[in-house]
Amino acid sequence: MASDPPGDSPKYPCERIAYCFRTYERMVAQEDAPRASRLHMQFNLLFSSSEYSDLTIRTRDGGELKVHKAIVCTTCAFFKNALKNGFKESKTGLIEMPNDPPHAVRALVQYCYHHEYPMSKDIFIHVEVHIAATTYMLAGLKRLAWARFIAELRSRNHNGGDISKLVTLV
Repeated sequence: MASDPPGDSPKYPCERIAYCFRTYERMVAQEDAPRASRLHMQFNLLFSSSEYSDLTIRTRDGGELKVHKAIVCTTCAFFKNALKNGFKESKTGLIEMPNDPPHAVRALVQYCYHHEYPMSKDIFIHVEVHIAATTYMLAGLKRLAWARFIAELRSRNHNGGDISKLVTLV
């Protein structure tokens, strides 16, 4: 492609996806809105479709997220480590995440694709996403969840029950 550096064009599909992700990051940083917008749409298509996916993440409610190794492994070291060194996940193509709330796992995966996750007025979702981000070492998601938690906390009047529920959750 014209946007590939000469002589440095990725040869394999997973390298191509990773290259697109890095290109997207650079364009956003340079505020190249039209090109970044197109790449954002392409990543949204990848995120919302199981086409070309090569890994399944199963949540504790039995839900399955079809993802792309090149994206989740380049964003999250947990996924990268789970798929190397002969672990069963590298053979089965399935990562089970039974200890985390399904919406937190979905937020984590969405963050891998978009560096974003859906807004929510439910303050507890931000806490659970923050815990998952801490567990899986995604510093950017951790900061985002914390910022949303603080913003939501400031935006409404919490009674003692809300605060005690938060303390119990954490």
